[in-house]
Amino acid sequence: MDPLQLRRGFFHLKIFGVFIINIYKMAKIIRLTESDLTRLVKKIVKEQMEMEDPSEDYFRIIDIVANHAMEEEGDLDEVERCITEIYKIMNDANSDDELSDDQFDEIVNYAEGVIEQLESMF
Repeated sequence: MDPLQLRRGFFHLKIFGVFIINIYKMAKIIRLTESDLTRLVKKIVKEQMEMEDPSEDYFRIIDIVANHAMEEEGDLDEVERCITEIYKIMNDANSDDELSDDQFDEIVNYAEGVIEQLESMF
């Protein structure tokens, strides 16, 4: 195989000092320079970040606090502090402008369920 040529599936890459990528799809060739490819990747990453659900961070944080409380099961003061922290997280979510009402409701329902489980440890 020619060291300047790499073939994988539908992609065919040739290196001529500047990256040129030929993408074969239904007999059409799309040529992208390195700057075109860089711009395209940056755009995709930006769109994925925008599409990310902002409520996921709240669920993760609630899970971390709940797991800590479960590890400290014998220490009721620590469990109470964790419950208080979950209430603070719910309050933070309430003031988050990026969350829709439905996302906020999901966070509250999830947090309340977690709090009920933690309170049942008493």
